[in-house]
Amino acid sequence: MKKVFNKKIKVYLGVLFVFSFVFVSFADAVETDIESYVFGGSGIGSLPELLTMKLSNRIPSPNEEITISLENYSIDLYTSQISWYKNDSLVERGLGKKDFTFNVGGLGTSDTITAVVLTKNGEQISTSKTFSPAEVDIVWEGDVYTPPFYKGKALVSHRSIVKIVAIPNFIGSNKSKISDDKLMYVWKKNGNIINGSQGMGKNMLYYDMEKNFRDSVLTVEVSNSDDSIKAKSSVSIKEIKPKIVFYENDPLMGIVFEKALNKKTDLLKEEITVTAQPFFFSKDDIKNEKLEYKWKLNNKILDDVVGDFITLKKGEDKGTANLSLNIQDKNRVMQSATNILNINFDDERASLFNF
Repeated sequence: MKKVFNKKIKVYLGVLFVFSFVFVSFADAVETDIESYVFGGSGIGSLPELLTMKLSNRIPSPNEEITISLENYSIDLYTSQISWYKNDSLVERGLGKKDFTFNVGGLGTSDTITAVVLTKNGEQISTSKTFSPAEVDIVWEGDVYTPPFYKGKALVSHRSIVKIVAIPNFIGSNKSKISDDKLMYVWKKNGNIINGSQGMGKNMLYYDMEKNFRDSVLTVEVSNSDDSIKAKSSVSIKEIKPKIVFYENDPLMGIVFEKALNKKTDLLKEEITVTAQPFFFSKDDIKNEKLEYKWKLNNKILDDVVGDFITLKKGEDKGTANLSLNIQDKNRVMQSATNILNINFDDERASLFNF
């Protein structure tokens, strides 16, 4: 009986010793550090629940400040110790510190952010994300008419075609620029993917502004082949009304594009040829002769004048001639414009016009 009692004592002592060892080991793990779990060690256990990172900007630009927020609906993050690491180096640690703000690196850099959560029950879970920022610029112009020597942008009118080009700047892991045709492009309008627009090397988009009565936000998202480097850019494109600009067509110099005719123009010659330029009307409709020109002189329709120019000659009357023109696109009915030109003459210089 005495021997049995001694055996029980030995067993109890052994269990107590093991329990003490486990308790001390657990305490050491909590008190010291948790790098071993995150960066190659076994740690003290892990949770099966998914720990996710929510970013203030899903695709940040180089050197942009962003905030990462942890989300997990199975554990209480506010009572957990949370550690944040950047490239294996501890940056911040605190109770319930579920948000982390930092600056993304420059073009061609790569930074890995790791969050480690240690719950009040001693359970541990972690997640990481690598940031490799890149750049992409957007240039665009409408496929509309502008005259020679025009220095402005070809603006977009209703139902015209807009040409958009993405110009990416991606630096690979070997520090060399990735070719544009080796990148994946996804084009979106107001947040929705444009059908048939995504694919490798699709850095150019021709988009029809049909049925669009408000500003369009067009976005391109670009990524490399393994989706590790990303960039995006957006542009807001506002539709404008086409307009008519009058120029003088000089017999010797041709159309004087360098100077448009003022709303009020003095006639200093025996005759003048006025040419109308249809700014921002669709090129294809001009080419296919879909524009209809309606000229008026002093509110009288000039049925015998067709096309984009009219020649006016001096007459015997005095005063001001009111010349107006309406251009209507018969294919795109929302593309239309009207302009008026007042041509002045007096006793010394001019009189009413004959044709």
